[in-house]
Amino acid sequence: MPCLVNAMMARSYLGKDIREEAMAVLSARYVVGLTMLGNRLQDNEWLAGREFTVTYVMVTFALTTLRYFYLYSVAEYLNILRYLRRIGKR
Repeated sequence: MPCLVNAMMARSYLGKDIREEAMAVLSARYVVGLTMLGNRLQDNEWLAGREFTVTYVMVTFALTTLRYFYLYSVAEYLNILRYLRRIGKR
């Protein structure tokens, strides 16, 4: 999820005068990204097909480990939480 990485980098590297405006835009983008992901998972067990691929590893990193570096919550995205449980069992 590039929007999360962009928001994390903007928070770290932009000057204070630019940071607040950029963070507002980027925060809106990652909400859209999480919403799209949640919608995709609403009717699909996995993101792409039935086989385990590197896609799942990359998305899982963004939804779990990345939160240690850029604080955000997926608590309101029930389909994403179900997806993370499925990945955890795998």
